[in-house]
Amino acid sequence: MAPRKKKTGPAVESQQLDIEQAIAAVFDPAALIAEWHKLDAHVESESKRFGEYLKPSRDRMEAIKAELHAKALEQKVNGFPTNEGTAYLSTIVSHKIDPDSAYDTADGRHSVGRDALLDWMLDNWDEYGSEGMQLNISKPIVEKWREEHDNKPPPGLKLDTMVRLNIRKS
Repeated sequence: MAPRKKKTGPAVESQQLDIEQAIAAVFDPAALIAEWHKLDAHVESESKRFGEYLKPSRDRMEAIKAELHAKALEQKVNGFPTNEGTAYLSTIVSHKIDPDSAYDTADGRHSVGRDALLDWMLDNWDEYGSEGMQLNISKPIVEKWREEHDNKPPPGLKLDTMVRLNIRKS
């Protein structure tokens, strides 16, 4: 069977323009943005109303947790296992750099705060530093470097980008 011949000419081009106009008529950014704002306001108001509805339940739940916590501390137990479930204590440890801490390096240099931690990790690299050190760099420093170096990231840094759509009121 021979391939079908494609129709060409002003009638076909006119049909294509009509379809493009129909698509443009259906896609109305102003209407979509207005609808988004209306829905956003509705979700916000209903979320607030639902939060108010749940407030007595949430308050009671917090009171129950406080009572169980106090009793566990008073009775010096780690938890209350029951057929209904278990309430138990957990210890959460967090850390941050102490600006007043000091460290004397192996070669006799004295350092304080962040420098003390860095010097300690470098002095103990094989035991702790190589696996324990995490590096981070601030966004303004990265942007400054990129401005000065043809938009390239600093050595050792890889950039991931994401494009996000934001909607705001005029």
